[in-house]
Amino acid sequence: MNYGTGEGPVSIFCSDLDGDNDIDLAVANCTSHNVSILTNNGDGTFDSAVDYATGNGSQSVFGGDLDADEDIDLAVANWSGDNVSVLFNLTQNPANQPPEPFSLISPIDGSSVAETVTFDWEDAIDPNPSDQVTYDLYISTSIGFHPDSTIINSDLQISQYTETLNSGLHYWKVKAVDNWGAETWSDQTWNFSVTSVSVEEDLTEMPLFVSQNYPNPFSQSTTISFNLTAEFTENTEMIIYNIKGQKIRTLDCINYVNAASTRLMHSQKNYITWNGKDEKGKNVTSGIYFFILKSNNSILETKKLILIREK
Repeated sequence: MNYGTGEGPVSIFCSDLDGDNDIDLAVANCTSHNVSILTNNGDGTFDSAVDYATGNGSQSVFGGDLDADEDIDLAVANWSGDNVSVLFNLTQNPANQPPEPFSLISPIDGSSVAETVTFDWEDAIDPNPSDQVTYDLYISTSIGFHPDSTIINSDLQISQYTETLNSGLHYWKVKAVDNWGAETWSDQTWNFSVTSVSVEEDLTEMPLFVSQNYPNPFSQSTTISFNLTAEFTENTEMIIYNIKGQKIRTLDCINYVNAASTRLMHSQKNYITWNGKDEKGKNVTSGIYFFILKSNNSILETKKLILIREK
């Protein structure tokens, strides 16, 4: 398919000239002393050319953000006129928007965890489709996040990170940043305590295995299974939280002894089922939740659950 331009086209430049995320064309026309702009219709076809005057003998065209307003301007080299024509882009592109608000997930506020901590937070959605979002995770031993007591893990590509920390009280928050530098902080700043666990304690107190809930996502009920040494089963509970960190329900364990595990590891296999109801027996809404396995007032494991109610 051919598209008309000015007379004597000798150079072409391709870029998104009108801010709609499609590639448009700019053509330098030597004989007619102008530049033809052909905007993309979004399906690979182009509108009729619109011509803009330049100096004499337009020979080459190139584009860049020459006036720092986040759109593409054009510079045209004019062979006969011995000069350069600059065409500023007057397209009113939408201003860049920062990522949308997002929440922390775990470790939850006021929790107690082992030294190896997995941080998890919601994905931050950016209103500008072409923007990419990265994350800066801030972990500090001071509530004011003093530089001398703060670890910053920058340019994280996903909304999860694992860090080994010393015992004590820690605070954490996350900053989402798009590729223009616009930023949004997490809705919360949470704290948690790191408790040291020795190798011997780890073998006797920590779960040998914790499975992801099944099914996941679920619409009615879901089951989590795990192995835990028998002496700590009685002090174990499962707590369900919503995405805001609000406690939804505390669940009891349903236990049976796995004979093979008892012989080998002195452990029990435990099952916990959640029916998607809160403490008052009311159905909770669809959304992201997470469960915390807690034994002897220590958090042993945290995992996500996704509830999707059938309409």
